[in-house]
Amino acid sequence: VREAWRRARIGLASPRGLVLPAARLGLPGALQSAIFRLEDPWEGPDLRRNQSYVKELAELTGYDGPLENGPAWLAAHAAEFRYDPATGRYRGE
Repeated sequence: VREAWRRARIGLASPRGLVLPAARLGLPGALQSAIFRLEDPWEGPDLRRNQSYVKELAELTGYDGPLENGPAWLAAHAAEFRYDPATGRYRGE
């Protein structure tokens, strides 16, 4: 996952299927990419309906509100999250 994410970040591969596994590992930019996929005009609506995708992001970030409000909350706070290797989760700053 680390090598694939590195390649995706420099434009040599597509990050689509990598963002959640990379975010789980705390790789740079992965969580923000996963969040911004929710805003993508093509795949965003399907991802927002996919409760497992939103739930995974909520678990990684500590969001505990209604899942239907999760995408907006995550987008509003995306720049604030920093990975905590001790917990394997992200926390806002």
